Amino acid sequence: MSSLITPDTISSDNVHKLLSDTNLSASSFVQSVFTSVFHSSFEASAVSLEESQFVLDELFSPDCEVRRDHELQDLIELKEELIGRKAAARSSNVKFEQIISTNDDRPDEPAVVAGVIVVTRYMPFLIRASPAQRLTHLYFSAKLEPLYGELGGSNRRRFTSFYYTLVDKVPPIRFAMPHHPWEDEEDPEKVY
Repeated sequence: MSSLITPDTISSDNVHKLLSDTNLSASSFVQSVFTSVFHSSFEASAVSLEESQFVLDELFSPDCEVRRDHELQDLIELKEELIGRKAAARSSNVKFEQIISTNDDRPDEPAVVAGVIVVTRYMPFLIRASPAQRLTHLYFSAKLEPLYGELGGSNRRRFTSFYYTLVDKVPPIRFAMPHHPWEDEEDPEKVY
């Protein structure tokens, strides 16, 4: 059975299986791990903040080189930032764009995985009778290396370097445009 995690299969048990699955390609592994970290919902089966912290602790090597916008950053700051974004949301969805890997066909060898993760977070307050939204775009390039021997533990692969740019956007609020019955249908540019 593959440990690939989708929003429908998120659970603590599946996350622990994922971390020890060495058969997944590098890009599938990264997508599954970040789905478990970023996805949240009202359901009890969703991965908790503590479990997300555990996944990040297992995923990143303690001496991982982290750079945000090409500036050196502490690994603890990265983990706090990612977990903090999840904590602020009532629920969220994760979408991956252009995830590529240098060697998806050899999961037991080092790989560089890059791509874009778009996280749509729904806030606990309403704007125009809909939940407020925030879009987070995470552009990343990461080196994923296998661990051998006793160092492997429960996770056989870890990030040894992680370069990223994080961009938050607020989607536009759509206001209904009233249609006046006296508008001239032949000349839509006409100002009244």
